[in-house]
Parts: sequence; structure tokens; C-alpha cells
Amino acid sequence: MKKSFPIILKLIIIFLSFATVISTLVCIMTYFSYKKSIMEHYLKYAINALKITNSYIEPEKIKEYAENLEPDENYFKTLEKIREVAKDMEAEYVYLQIPISNEKIIYIFDTIETETDEEIALGVEEIYDDESFKNAKKVMETGEPDKEFYVVNDSEFGYVASAYIPIKDENGETFALLGMDMSMNHINNFFKTYLITIISMIVGIVVFCIIILLLYMKRYIINPIVDISKKTGLFVKNVENRNFSSIKIKSNDEIGHLARSVNKMFEDIKNYSNKLADETAQKERIQNDINVAKTIQESVLPHSFPPFLDFPSVEIYASMSAARGISGDFYDFFIINDHEIAFLIADVSDKGVPAALFTMIARTLIKNQTLAGDPPHRVFEIINDQLGESNNANMFVTAFLGVLDVETNNLVYANAGHNPPIIRQANGETNWVPAKHGFVLAAVKNTKYESQEIALNDGDYLILYTDGVTETEDEKKITFGEERLYNLISEIPSNNQTPRELTEEINVSVKKFSNNKTQTDDITMLVVKKL
Repeated sequence: MKKSFPIILKLIIIFLSFATVISTLVCIMTYFSYKKSIMEHYLKYAINALKITNSYIEPEKIKEYAENLEPDENYFKTLEKIREVAKDMEAEYVYLQIPISNEKIIYIFDTIETETDEEIALGVEEIYDDESFKNAKKVMETGEPDKEFYVVNDSEFGYVASAYIPIKDENGETFALLGMDMSMNHINNFFKTYLITIISMIVGIVVFCIIILLLYMKRYIINPIVDISKKTGLFVKNVENRNFSSIKIKSNDEIGHLARSVNKMFEDIKNYSNKLADETAQKERIQNDINVAKTIQESVLPHSFPPFLDFPSVEIYASMSAARGISGDFYDFFIINDHEIAFLIADVSDKGVPAALFTMIARTLIKNQTLAGDPPHRVFEIINDQLGESNNANMFVTAFLGVLDVETNNLVYANAGHNPPIIRQANGETNWVPAKHGFVLAAVKNTKYESQEIALNDGDYLILYTDGVTETEDEKKITFGEERLYNLISEIPSNNQTPRELTEEINVSVKKFSNNKTQTDDITMLVVKKL
């Protein structure tokens, strides 16, 4: 049995998972949004600082320094002011550079730390086509300050964000760039502090909300559901006693409606169980009656084989399998006189107890009339009228009656709407017994029937059966059919089998064909062999 998992734990896991996802999404959104805002703030901060720095610079002096590469007193004063700006801004570097070609630039000012104050960056050249100068070239071309930081992380300058503004001459032409590198570590540290604060607040709020929600759900949802579950479990354990304790939840929400519905279900099940117990007892009484009726039906049918010890030249075997416990089919065989025997197979149109009663009446009437000496066709004509007189249930009977003279091997028979028998001769030749298909018994008064004759010689089989054999279905609802039965009998290797063996072989083939599928019709067979 699988271990139970309380719903409150499931809800805690679900809410925590949900809170984790929501918190993560909020933090991610906050991260990117605030990071963009911080970068824009620092960029604006850097551009303003560069503009202030630009106010300390004289364009003509810059051009002079670029041509002569000789610093003067003004150069060092300007450099000192630039260093003060870098210090106030906590910038890594502030520098001024002039492109001297498409491939090179020279530095005029740079706040990079040197071993001595006299060591300066004036005249230092650097490759201009490097990827890190992409923003610088853009500012040089447009004459507008940077719109965004260019972030670079390398071994020479470190992890920095660069911004540039143009320096223009008296003609408004951009001839130099003033740049500032801000430490990304400094920016990120500021951002991390903010992010930790925001995440802590979000997690705290979410956890607080989850606790409040869980407490509310436990009181108004979980506890009532647990109560319903316990009461339902107790009811299931004591369902045979049909006792239950009602669920006392008076709220008007869905839980209250559920509790009242479960209480009503308990009451309905209790009433249904009482009714079912009464019906079961009644069905058991009916089943007992059916079993008694089945026993009586089986007892009146001949079931001793071989049946005729005084007629060793004739061997008979019959079998019957009822679809509903009590069969609507029947068979019979009996001695008429010292040289004639009769055999009969029939099928009533209904099933169950009514059909069983009708079979007993029909069998008794047919047997008595045959023993009176009437030929088969006359027996059917008389019995047809007798059965039809009080047939309020509108049932009818198909039947085949044969009378065999064991001295002459002459078989006189009549068919009242029954399946055509099959004869297999001693030489292996198989044929349908020629029979005029008369109308069923008990349906139409004054119906006429006709007797026919055929020889049943030594070694011949006569196979009688009901439609339950040929109408047996497989899983695809394909019937066994008369042709399949005919071929089965015709393919028997020899006539050395007894009627019992032949009957059992046919039954096995029918069951194999149906794959033991439950059938809806009775299956009855009677095989006669002349020895």
C-alpha cells in the first residue's frame, strides 16, 4: 500500500514552489530593470563629470600639446584638475585622446597611476582599430556624447565601463575625445547591495503571505476536508453495518456543499444497501428455484449412454449447454417398439425458466404422440395445434423428429423449421439430409407437415444440432456457420469415432473458434450412429 501524503504538506510544497518561481521571476525582472537604470544613472553621472572636466581644457592648448608633445605649467595644472575629478567620481581613469589616423591615437592626458608625478601619458600611442574603441569612433563620427557605456574586461585595464564626450575646436569640429572608465566592480557592489535588500523583502513578503494563506486554508479548507475524509473512511469500514456519523460542517461555501452532499450520499448508500440486501436475498431465492428447475430439466432428459442395450446396432450420444443456466433447447430418444426407435431435437424461441417449462410440455406431448404410433409429420401437426391453444407467451418451437427402423435401416423424419441435419456415410461421403423445411410449431394453427425417408446404413452418422452451434460468435462477431460445421464433419479421417467422441470434437472446435467467448444461445447436439 502506498504511503499517504497529507494534503497540507502537498499545499506547502506547491506554495513554496510557486513562491520560488514568482520570487525568481520578480528578482530577474528587478535585476535587469534596475541594472539598466543603474547603468543609465552612472552614464549620466560620468557624462556630466566629463563635461565639467571639459571646461578645464583649452582646445588650442590641446592641439599645441599634440604637435609639440611638450608639457608646460598649464598642462600639469589641467592634469591635476582632471585627477581631482577622477578622484571625486571614483573613476578608474579619465583621459583625453586624439586620433592621428584611422589606426592610431595619442593620449594627451591620462590619470593612470605612474611611478613618478613627472611621468605622464602625453604622446603615448595606441592602436585605434581595437574593438574597445568602437564607442570612441562613434562619438568621433557623430560629435555627440555616448548614449551607453561600453563594458570591457581585460587584463590591462580591468573590468570597466567606458564613456566618451567629443572635444570640439572653435569651428565646432570634433578633433579629440575625453573619456572616463568607471569600475564595474564598484557599480556591481552597489547593485548587489540593493539586490540583496530587494530579494530579502520579496522573500519575506512572500513567506509571510504563504503562512497567512496556509493558516487560513488549514482552518477553513484542510480541516473540513480531513473531517470529510475521516468520516468517509469510517463509513467505508462500516458499510456492511450501514451505520455512519454525519459530517457537521455548516459553512455555505463549496466545502459546506460537499459535506452536505457526502451526508446525502451516505444516506442514499445506506438506503441502497438495504434495498440491495433485500434484492440479493430475493435473487438468491430465485437462483435456488432456477437451480432446482435446472436439476429437474436435466433429470427428465435422457443422460445414460449408450441408451439402448436391446438395440446394439444403434449408438446415440447427446450434449446440451445452456446459455442462462436453464436451457430452451431439448433432445430426446426412446424406444417405440421392438424394431423402431425415435430421436428428437428441438429449440424453443425463448430462454430461461419460461422456455424450460415450454420445452417440458413440448417434449412430453411429442413423445406421447410418437409412442401412439403416428408418423413424424402427423405428430407435428397434432402437437402444433395443442401447443398453440394456450400459447399466451407467443413462444414457438423448431424441431426435428426421426423414427429409425433398425431392421430395414429406414429413417422416417419430419422437420418443423429446424436446422438441417448432416449425414456422413460409412464411405466418408457427407451430405445435408434432404428435408422439407416445415413451419415452426405453436405458431400457426392447422399447419401441415410432411414426412420423408432416407436410409441410415451401417457405419453412417446422423448429426442433429440447434442453431446455438452455427450461431456461435468469435470476438469479431463472425458466426461459426453451417458451412464450417459441414466441413468439420466431412474432414473426419474415418467413421471409427463413437458419437460421444464426434460430439466432443465438434464442441471443442466451437469453443476454440469462439475463444471461450460467452455465448447468448443454448448449444445442443445429438449424434446417431448405425452400427
